[in-house]
Amino acid sequence: MNETLLDALEIEPGDHVLAIVTGEDEARLIGEYVAACMKREESCSVIASSDKLGMLESTVAREGVDVDEARGRDKLAFVDPVSVGQQDGKFDMQAFIERMRGVFADVAAGGVEHAHNCGSMGWLHEVTDDMDDAVYLEAHLDEMYEGQPLSGL
Repeated sequence: MNETLLDALEIEPGDHVLAIVTGEDEARLIGEYVAACMKREESCSVIASSDKLGMLESTVAREGVDVDEARGRDKLAFVDPVSVGQQDGKFDMQAFIERMRGVFADVAAGGVEHAHNCGSMGWLHEVTDDMDDAVYLEAHLDEMYEGQPLSGL
Protein backbone atom coordinates (compact mmCIF):
# COMPACT_ATOMS: atom_id res chain seq x y z
CA MET A 1 0.00 0.00 0.00
CA ASN A 2 1.33 3.43 -0.92
CA GLU A 3 1.81 5.91 1.87
CA THR A 4 -0.18 9.10 1.31
CA LEU A 5 1.21 12.57 1.79
CA LEU A 6 -1.09 12.94 4.78
CA ASP A 7 0.45 9.82 6.37
CA ALA A 8 4.00 10.85 5.49
CA LEU A 9 3.63 14.27 7.11
CA GLU A 10 1.90 12.76 10.15
CA ILE A 11 -0.36 15.80 10.41
CA GLU A 12 -2.44 15.64 13.55
CA PRO A 13 -5.20 17.91 14.87
CA GLY A 14 -3.67 21.18 16.04
CA ASP A 15 -0.72 21.01 13.61
CA HIS A 16 0.08 23.80 11.17
CA VAL A 17 2.60 22.84 8.49
CA LEU A 18 4.09 25.30 6.02
CA ALA A 19 5.16 23.57 2.79
CA ILE A 20 7.01 25.81 0.34
CA VAL A 21 6.22 24.63 -3.18
CA THR A 22 5.24 26.34 -6.42
CA GLY A 23 3.67 25.68 -9.80
CA GLU A 24 2.64 22.15 -10.68
CA ASP A 25 4.16 20.78 -7.47
CA GLU A 26 1.85 23.01 -5.44
CA ALA A 27 -1.27 21.83 -7.27
CA ARG A 28 -0.17 18.18 -7.03
CA LEU A 29 0.61 18.49 -3.32
CA ILE A 30 -2.77 20.05 -2.56
CA GLY A 31 -4.59 17.52 -4.78
CA GLU A 32 -2.94 14.55 -3.07
CA TYR A 33 -3.53 16.01 0.37
CA VAL A 34 -7.23 16.69 -0.24
CA ALA A 35 -7.74 13.25 -1.81
CA ALA A 36 -6.16 11.61 1.24
CA CYS A 37 -8.49 13.61 3.53
CA MET A 38 -11.53 12.56 1.51
CA LYS A 39 -10.49 8.87 1.59
CA ARG A 40 -10.36 9.14 5.38
CA GLU A 41 -13.85 10.72 5.38
CA GLU A 42 -12.39 13.85 6.96
CA SER A 43 -13.41 17.39 6.01
CA CYS A 44 -11.14 19.72 4.09
CA SER A 45 -11.21 23.34 2.95
CA VAL A 46 -8.95 24.66 0.21
CA ILE A 47 -8.01 28.34 0.33
CA ALA A 48 -6.53 29.97 -2.75
CA SER A 49 -6.87 33.02 -4.96
CA SER A 50 -9.85 32.94 -7.29
CA ASP A 51 -7.62 32.37 -10.33
CA LYS A 52 -6.18 29.19 -8.76
CA LEU A 53 -9.35 27.68 -7.31
CA GLY A 54 -10.50 26.16 -10.61
CA MET A 55 -7.10 24.55 -11.26
CA LEU A 56 -6.96 23.16 -7.73
CA GLU A 57 -10.51 21.82 -7.99
CA SER A 58 -9.55 20.03 -11.24
CA THR A 59 -6.42 18.62 -9.61
CA VAL A 60 -8.44 17.30 -6.68
CA ALA A 61 -10.90 15.67 -9.12
CA ARG A 62 -7.99 14.04 -11.04
CA GLU A 63 -6.92 12.49 -7.73
CA GLY A 64 -10.21 10.60 -7.72
CA VAL A 65 -12.39 12.84 -5.57
CA ASP A 66 -16.00 13.42 -6.64
CA VAL A 67 -15.84 17.12 -5.88
CA ASP A 68 -19.59 17.78 -6.26
CA GLU A 69 -20.49 14.85 -4.00
CA ALA A 70 -17.95 15.91 -1.34
CA ARG A 71 -19.26 19.47 -1.44
CA GLY A 72 -22.84 18.19 -1.13
CA ARG A 73 -21.91 16.36 2.06
CA ASP A 74 -20.13 19.48 3.41
CA LYS A 75 -16.84 17.55 3.38
CA LEU A 76 -15.07 19.86 0.92
CA ALA A 77 -15.04 23.62 0.38
CA PHE A 78 -13.04 25.89 -1.91
CA VAL A 79 -12.59 29.40 -0.47
CA ASP A 80 -11.40 32.67 -2.02
CA PRO A 81 -9.65 34.43 0.89
CA VAL A 82 -9.73 37.85 -0.75
CA SER A 83 -13.55 37.71 -0.74
CA VAL A 84 -13.60 36.47 2.86
CA GLY A 85 -11.36 39.36 3.97
CA GLN A 86 -13.30 42.17 2.27
CA GLN A 87 -14.10 45.07 4.58
CA ASP A 88 -15.45 48.35 3.23
CA GLY A 89 -14.48 47.45 -0.32
CA LYS A 90 -10.87 46.45 0.37
CA PHE A 91 -9.00 43.55 1.92
CA ASP A 92 -8.53 43.76 5.69
CA MET A 93 -6.16 41.21 7.25
CA GLN A 94 -7.75 41.49 10.69
CA ALA A 95 -11.24 40.96 9.22
CA PHE A 96 -9.94 37.88 7.37
CA ILE A 97 -8.38 36.47 10.54
CA GLU A 98 -11.53 37.08 12.60
CA ARG A 99 -13.77 35.47 9.97
CA MET A 100 -11.48 32.45 9.70
CA ARG A 101 -11.40 32.21 13.50
CA GLY A 102 -15.22 32.02 13.36
CA VAL A 103 -15.14 29.34 10.66
CA PHE A 104 -12.65 27.28 12.67
CA ALA A 105 -14.76 27.65 15.83
CA ASP A 106 -17.85 26.48 13.93
CA VAL A 107 -15.96 23.43 12.64
CA ALA A 108 -14.69 22.58 16.13
CA ALA A 109 -18.19 23.02 17.60
CA GLY A 110 -19.55 20.59 15.00
CA GLY A 111 -17.87 17.73 16.80
CA VAL A 112 -15.55 16.64 13.99
CA GLU A 113 -12.63 14.45 14.89
CA HIS A 114 -10.26 16.10 12.41
CA ALA A 115 -10.82 18.78 9.76
CA HIS A 116 -8.12 20.00 7.41
CA ASN A 117 -7.41 23.38 5.91
CA CYS A 118 -4.93 23.70 3.08
CA GLY A 119 -4.13 26.30 0.55
CA SER A 120 -1.95 28.29 -1.69
CA MET A 121 -0.63 31.37 0.06
CA GLY A 122 0.06 33.12 -3.26
CA TRP A 123 -3.14 35.10 -2.72
CA LEU A 124 -1.31 37.21 -0.14
CA HIS A 125 0.58 38.92 -2.98
CA GLU A 126 -2.78 40.17 -4.27
CA VAL A 127 -3.44 42.08 -1.06
CA THR A 128 -0.03 43.02 0.36
CA ASP A 129 3.67 43.23 -0.46
CA ASP A 130 4.58 43.41 3.22
CA MET A 131 6.15 40.18 4.53
CA ASP A 132 5.18 41.28 8.03
CA ASP A 133 1.55 40.66 7.01
CA ALA A 134 2.41 37.07 6.04
CA VAL A 135 4.23 36.47 9.32
CA TYR A 136 1.32 38.04 11.23
CA LEU A 137 -1.18 35.77 9.45
CA GLU A 138 0.89 32.62 9.97
CA ALA A 139 1.28 33.39 13.69
CA HIS A 140 -2.49 33.78 14.05
CA LEU A 141 -3.11 30.56 12.13
CA ASP A 142 -0.73 28.72 14.48
CA GLU A 143 -2.72 30.01 17.44
CA MET A 144 -6.09 29.17 15.85
CA TYR A 145 -5.14 25.54 15.13
CA GLU A 146 -3.61 24.85 18.54
CA GLY A 147 -5.83 22.58 20.64
CA GLN A 148 -8.52 22.34 17.93
CA PRO A 149 -9.62 19.34 15.84
CA LEU A 150 -8.11 21.19 12.85
CA SER A 151 -4.85 21.11 10.99
CA GLY A 152 -3.39 23.31 8.30
CA LEU A 153 -1.08 22.77 5.37
